[in-house]
Amino acid sequence: MFSDLRFGARMLARTPATTVAAILVLALGIGANTTIFSVVHGVLLRQLPYNDPDRIVMVWQDLRKRGGPSDEWATPGHYVDWRAETSVFESLGVALGTAAILTDGGEVEQVPAGIVSPSYFDVLGVKGALGRVFTPGEEDPNAPRTVVLSDALWKRRYGGARDVIGRTIRINDTVHEIVGVLPPGFQPPIVAPRAQLWQAFRVNPASASRGAIILRAFGKLRPGVTLEQAAAHMDQVAARLERLHQDDRDAGIRLEPLYERIVGAARPAILVLAAAVGLVLLIACANVANLLLARASGRGREMAVRTALGARRSRLIRQLLAESLLLAAIGGALGTLLAMWGVGALVAASPAGTPRIDAIGVNGAVLAFTVGMTVVTGILFGLAPALHASRADLTSGLREGARGQAGGGGRKLRRVLVVAETALALVLLAGAGLLLRSFVQLQAVDRGFDSANVLVGNVNAPRARFDNADKIIALYDRFVERLRAVPGAESTALVSVLPLSGADSDFAFLIEGRPKPTTPAEQPTAWYRIVSSDYFRTMRIRIVRGRALSDQDGNSAPGAVVINESLARKYWPNEEALGRRISVDDRTFTIAGIVADIRHRGPDRPPDEELYVHYRQYPERGTVIVARSASGNPASLAPAIREAVRAVDPALPVANVTTMERLEADAVSQPRFVMQLVGLFAAVALALALVGVYGVLSYAVAQRTSEIGVRMALGATRGDVLRLVLVDGLRMVAVGAAIGVAGAAAAGRAMRAVLFGVDAVDLPTLAVTVAVLLAAAALACAAPARRAIRIDPVEALRYE
Repeated sequence: MFSDLRFGARMLARTPATTVAAILVLALGIGANTTIFSVVHGVLLRQLPYNDPDRIVMVWQDLRKRGGPSDEWATPGHYVDWRAETSVFESLGVALGTAAILTDGGEVEQVPAGIVSPSYFDVLGVKGALGRVFTPGEEDPNAPRTVVLSDALWKRRYGGARDVIGRTIRINDTVHEIVGVLPPGFQPPIVAPRAQLWQAFRVNPASASRGAIILRAFGKLRPGVTLEQAAAHMDQVAARLERLHQDDRDAGIRLEPLYERIVGAARPAILVLAAAVGLVLLIACANVANLLLARASGRGREMAVRTALGARRSRLIRQLLAESLLLAAIGGALGTLLAMWGVGALVAASPAGTPRIDAIGVNGAVLAFTVGMTVVTGILFGLAPALHASRADLTSGLREGARGQAGGGGRKLRRVLVVAETALALVLLAGAGLLLRSFVQLQAVDRGFDSANVLVGNVNAPRARFDNADKIIALYDRFVERLRAVPGAESTALVSVLPLSGADSDFAFLIEGRPKPTTPAEQPTAWYRIVSSDYFRTMRIRIVRGRALSDQDGNSAPGAVVINESLARKYWPNEEALGRRISVDDRTFTIAGIVADIRHRGPDRPPDEELYVHYRQYPERGTVIVARSASGNPASLAPAIREAVRAVDPALPVANVTTMERLEADAVSQPRFVMQLVGLFAAVALALALVGVYGVLSYAVAQRTSEIGVRMALGATRGDVLRLVLVDGLRMVAVGAAIGVAGAAAAGRAMRAVLFGVDAVDLPTLAVTVAVLLAAAALACAAPARRAIRIDPVEALRYE
């Protein structure tokens, strides 16, 4: 084998142009596949970075019997009930995300935080790198308040001082003791993924609320307990809770593997990318095989001589495969270098919220995949040329003399490879076209609000100082007064839950004049937003009927709400909703206006039933400042807004300052990213396929020089020759396109999970794709055709 490799290296060096072209094509294909496989491995194949991750499950309320979701969050009461099920759970913990304002002598800072039960860290198998995590006693509402820091916050704010354990800090104006620092690199699953500190969840089992749906529950199954066994047991638990609690009527319990919750939504897009880049590699292999076939056709005399000297066919195939593997090895090494750069670029360009992005990289498993792929690739593109070249014809091979040509040997196989390349390229082009149309459809969806020139930022009021409604109302009144004076702002407002933020809040209500619901499934509910009077004007949400909320809708004024069209259609489908009365928490509100629906959860999600109420009539801590710039540069408002809030309360920072356009872009970042990558792969595939068409036609023209000369000598015009070459090339492309259309239809059906508003088999997209392919192929055929019509018949006949 070493002898074969040395000889193969000498043979490759004799044809440097072919060798370099093949290496570059292989490096591109292998590098792209290695890059995407690093994503597949990091996101889909690697285990989650927790102890016994295959035993960790999410525990949800299943409200499908009520017409609700199958993954509803839990209440403190559910947590108390579920954690008692020790026959299936080794431990069960809960978590919720929040924001923490640090005022411990340094700069006032708001950081993302998590509130977790002590058992949360037991479920994940996480211990303190310094100090400890929470203990069961810290769940008691009367226990001293403690906090666990992230490694990043410990190093950034406290300089990595080891004596930080036992130190007290003020969080949300309440004193906490630092009891631990978590290991570097700890990544919280699902809830508060960017949390920098954790506080203990405190609950009194005797009075745990069953109405506050605020928690997400994580359970670790006992060793030997399967998911099916645990689910069957929890079905019995749900039936028992239905009998005990009115709130649990028609509510089940569903278990979901944590892995599935984290990566499930990203899996279709990743698999689409993996399939696309795999097609690119196949096209690259076909391209290199074509190059090697052309090269092998010039080695007919060599193969004939070897055979005449006693070489068996298997020996010739081994020699030729050694050359192919050497070529693949060089391409694989270069492709690995490209992948190391490509992975970094891919991670940097990945959309916000990409799961497990920290696990993406070129590691041992990825390198092993690259080595295996390189070997398979070398065999894949080398086998057909090796089989063809080793089929030596002694008579014709030894007769070729100095020309060393094998005539038209392998012509049919090269044409088959071009057809295959064309078909695969069409599949990729059609897939890219579907994703492009899907993205255009997504962008065209009416969001119901105008995100242009809008700046947003969060402000959270600590419970310790703002512990009643009057204090919260007074704070927001001062905010509104100051914000209205911000220079450069066309309008400003407050809202509790911002569209596209991923946050939400809902409540149940009663409709005056209708029977009181007897089951939870009959209970009217709505997602609610607490706003200031200028919110609809600032976000440019259209008032359909009635009026917007105003500053006169105060705490002592009659209750007034504004609902959206979806809520009006659902509960008043055949009557006017304006003027109807509803009650929430024993307070009555009159529907004063109806506004247009907005796409709160993203353009690909239908509008929800929403209800808006003025902060003076339903105050809650925590708000989002919304400001529309009059100059067209919303970022310029940030300093003035921070100063306005600081003037009201210096201890309240404005956090997460960004623009609505950025949030809107983030909402479609994943489909945009997939579309761009598949489009890039499709462009590469098209280029490789056209190179294949060009190469085959160029070689055919060279092989048919004498024939073309004879034709022209017998009266064929240049137009006849031009048609001959173009028809020859376009016939191959047309056959490939016909096969590719069937493949594109199958690919479209496989891509349904990542498409929006587009049929899996979209005829306009297929038609445009085929037209683009044929037009590009015609350009690829043009150069060989021009070369053919310039052949001098006299020179061609003399050559013969």
